Amino acid sequence: MRPDDPWRCKRAPSLGHDHPSQESQPPTTTTNTTTNMSAADVTTPTNPHPQYLHHLLQIVHTNLQHQADWHSLSTHTSPSLPRPLISGIPPEGTKREWVLPVSLREKWSLRKWAEVFDALPEMDGDEGGDGNGEKDKEQEGKKLTMGVASDDSTVVYYVVGEGIIKPKQN
Repeated sequence: MRPDDPWRCKRAPSLGHDHPSQESQPPTTTTNTTTNMSAADVTTPTNPHPQYLHHLLQIVHTNLQHQADWHSLSTHTSPSLPRPLISGIPPEGTKREWVLPVSLREKWSLRKWAEVFDALPEMDGDEGGDGNGEKDKEQEGKKLTMGVASDDSTVVYYVVGEGIIKPKQN
């Protein structure tokens, strides 16, 4: 395969055999970035999240940007969040969505999900919609996309909603 072949797959950095206790380089915490993330810009004594979560953030951010074609990506690493999050606009979308980077090895409980959804900020400046934003928000509830990264940096996405969501009528 030629290096300039448009069908050539770009691979995100490997997770390797990192364990949550091992140190890895975190991504940059600047928001509204669409460039490659730099690992050297983030190390601060007030960093509220473990290094392995920043490593996951970097892998999922790179995948969203280069393979899933999301745009207007921002990283969110506030101490008020239980984990770092990514927000951005999907390729076919007009509305900003949340992405939660997780490892395939993690086990998720209802308590962990409740912590994430309780801390999830409301999106400001959402574009699109049909003018019934409040009605849509009531029916839809909070939702996010979970970006699950495996050891080989493969990322799979699942849409997760808070609570029980009534199915749409056909």
